[in-house]
Amino acid sequence: MNPQSYKVMNEKVFVPTRSKYEEILESEFEAVINRLFPKLIRKSNRKDWLTTKNFQELFGVSSRLQKYYRDELDLPYYQESKKILYKTDEVENWYSERKVNGNK
Repeated sequence: MNPQSYKVMNEKVFVPTRSKYEEILESEFEAVINRLFPKLIRKSNRKDWLTTKNFQELFGVSSRLQKYYRDELDLPYYQESKKILYKTDEVENWYSERKVNGNK
């Protein structure tokens, strides 16, 4: 018998009752739903493209600050004559790339 199989044999194994198993599954399923459902709802209700006004309403960023983000921080955007448009997925990715975790 090799040492690895011996180690596996010595680990504790949890064998739940059927009711405990169902309780664990329900709890885990609920946690997944609670984590993913708000994202799915937001994604299904959101616009694919944002104007500068939509961007301001959604993120609380003035049009002047948006220009700074575009010019200095490489915020992705598209321009049709004078109209600035943002692709929602790209803006969310841009924000998530800049996320800073504070010290706890």
